[in-house]
Amino acid sequence: MLTKAHSDEIIHQYGRLRAWAPRLLRRPLGVFFYITGACNLSCTYCWQRDQDANIHGLMDSTRDPMTPEEWVKVVQQLPRPSFLGISGGESTISPSLGPIIRAAADRRIPVTVNTNALTIRDEHLEILTAPNVRNISISIDGFAAIHDVSRNRKGLFDKVVVNIGRLNTARGNRRYPRISIKTVLLNETIGQLAEFRRFCAEILGASTLNISFQKLDEHYQFSLLYQHDLDAVFGTSHSRLYPYRDRDEVIQVLGDLIDGNERSHCEVVLYPRMKTRAQIRRFLEGDGVGVYEPCYLPLSMVVVLPDGEVIPCQSFGLGNLRDSGYSLRKVLKAEPYTAFLKRLESYGKALPSGCSVCCFSKIEG
Repeated sequence: MLTKAHSDEIIHQYGRLRAWAPRLLRRPLGVFFYITGACNLSCTYCWQRDQDANIHGLMDSTRDPMTPEEWVKVVQQLPRPSFLGISGGESTISPSLGPIIRAAADRRIPVTVNTNALTIRDEHLEILTAPNVRNISISIDGFAAIHDVSRNRKGLFDKVVVNIGRLNTARGNRRYPRISIKTVLLNETIGQLAEFRRFCAEILGASTLNISFQKLDEHYQFSLLYQHDLDAVFGTSHSRLYPYRDRDEVIQVLGDLIDGNERSHCEVVLYPRMKTRAQIRRFLEGDGVGVYEPCYLPLSMVVVLPDGEVIPCQSFGLGNLRDSGYSLRKVLKAEPYTAFLKRLESYGKALPSGCSVCCFSKIEG
């Protein structure tokens, strides 16, 4: 049975194969739709909220979002096979969520949905448990005392737990959708992660606990802002690792969690991707810089922003779907996509600073 961790590995391996055989594999396999920039929360560490479109001449994709009808046109022209991710902002507050999932179901395109699970209403239950929805990734940063503070909403944790229970009930005995819990690693949560993992497995019925390292500084990884100047994108995007208080404790706790994967129904996956204590130590001691394998993500996945602009991983505009008859193929055949791939390839393992601490990167070793 495929879990979120398996899907992430498929993405990586597909990009690697495409780098070796570009004439055989001519396009990305995955497409993420950022269907809205609106969000019903104001998380303390959210970089999207703090970004300023006026800096570096960036354009804000949230000002003229595509309609549900436009998103459906995009889905109807997606090449097959493909998989589709849906995110935001908060995906469940967008009127486009249902039409996109139904259009994808008509074409038998599997879907994963990212949500904070705050606003899951009765009408969402049928949508989110449709046969083609394979995974629902839900953001929870630990137990209530931490999650509610970091997300700036009292009582949020309890509401999310109730909504996950409703999703599990609506799913019934079916294999899908799988539930994945996404957690940002905070100093306050490190000592509670073992207990939290048990909670995710036994109470939430989650198959995966994704733990992401926190990053700081101005960066444009999967940003809602974009520009068309490739030099500016790589010159202005920077990211560094959050200075965790006790790195030895981080190594010990995360290492123990990974060692326990074979004994738990809830697999722990670290973002950036690493599977051993040696990799965790290398990542932390290098402050998240210069410790990565070559990146193949832009070969395997691209993102469509709310206004229809297509970007790879960084906020480099490849072209707008509204200008291409809503055809992703046409955008990816144009020169900007090729130019981005060549630029990233030129860095090799020494990825640019804007790529540091990226969730989709893999640590050497």
